[in-house]
Amino acid sequence: DDYAQHFIDKTKKTARVMTYAIARNHDTDIYASNIQLSIHGLNFDINIPATNITEHIHIPSLIGKTNVYNSLAALACAHLALNIPLDLCKDALVTMPPIPGRLEFITMPHDPITVIIDSAHTPDGFKEILSTVRDCILNQANRSIKAAIVRQLSDKAIVTTDTAASEDPKQIIQDILAGFSSTSNSDDNIIIEIDRRKAIEKAILSVMQDGDTLVILGKRHDINRMLQNRIIDFDDRIVVRECIQQRIQRNS
Repeated sequence: DDYAQHFIDKTKKTARVMTYAIARNHDTDIYASNIQLSIHGLNFDINIPATNITEHIHIPSLIGKTNVYNSLAALACAHLALNIPLDLCKDALVTMPPIPGRLEFITMPHDPITVIIDSAHTPDGFKEILSTVRDCILNQANRSIKAAIVRQLSDKAIVTTDTAASEDPKQIIQDILAGFSSTSNSDDNIIIEIDRRKAIEKAILSVMQDGDTLVILGKRHDINRMLQNRIIDFDDRIVVRECIQQRIQRNS
């Protein structure tokens, strides 16, 4: 922004200047992409153009876009300025305990409510915290909204997961099904398969008839998945081609 450029211009002759952002531009030293905001933590890709590095990170103790910026600032200082290995920097963020009184979550087992405590005490602070929490909750609620759209505009739906970085895949399915229940269509045309590969296989090899069209949605273009904090190599396009080849061989 204009203020950042002002500080850069004033300091670049006497100090090393590093920039960070949540969208890439031509001179950003480190930036975030594929950002997912939820009440279960931050998920985003760390990108360092100078060394052609792209690595995923899940930070369970932080939420909100502001903390994406804060995390990038910490990574820029520790890794780029002080040359601390990136893996150590990531480990520090991932294992960082929640900050008391700063978007601190209080939950109890077997009780589906969430309480958040924050020390905000100014109008701007109130706005920032409530906007952050609302964005995270809406990101989760959007599943049911998108599900209702799918149900209204498709003849059959197969419900599966895309990227469940830290969430329970079964809970993701329940969030989606909430959208289907708001429509009047019969549940006979809703198929549930948590495993994404099996869902695609079922669609192409069991459900589809000649002349049908399948639309696969929800997953970004990247070729891996985050599932319960594990990175799994996965590409929808490869799985689809494999299934079509099986279908051709089966029908020949």
